[in-house]
Amino acid sequence: MSAFAMIAGKLIGEPRTRDTKSGGKVTFFRLKVANGAAREYWDVATFADDCRAELEGLPEGFPVCATGEFSVEPWEKDGKRGFNLRMTANTVTRISAKKRPPRASKPKPTGRGVARQSWAAPSEAREAPLDDALPL
Repeated sequence: MSAFAMIAGKLIGEPRTRDTKSGGKVTFFRLKVANGAAREYWDVATFADDCRAELEGLPEGFPVCATGEFSVEPWEKDGKRGFNLRMTANTVTRISAKKRPPRASKPKPTGRGVARQSWAAPSEAREAPLDDALPL
């Protein structure tokens, strides 16, 4: 039975590509993924050329999304326990890191030169006079 997941996180270090025994290539990279208040560290491998092309030239800390088959392997060392989170990615996608342009700020009313009026009570200055000479 296989389990599939989609994870999104930031690259740790730079992806590294190696040749396989069968003449292909495999690319390894690590992702730091936020899971609520906790941080998870995933070891990811991909054999797909399009995934490798997507990762090419990305600096450490760049946000990436990966999907594929994953495994969780428990470990114990010196009385400590944990899990290794591993994925074989079928797809890798860059997450846009564009910053939005700053919004134009609206000038704040200073209250000078204009008397403040309460909108709760009608004011004579806001009411238009009725003109009976106009037809309906």
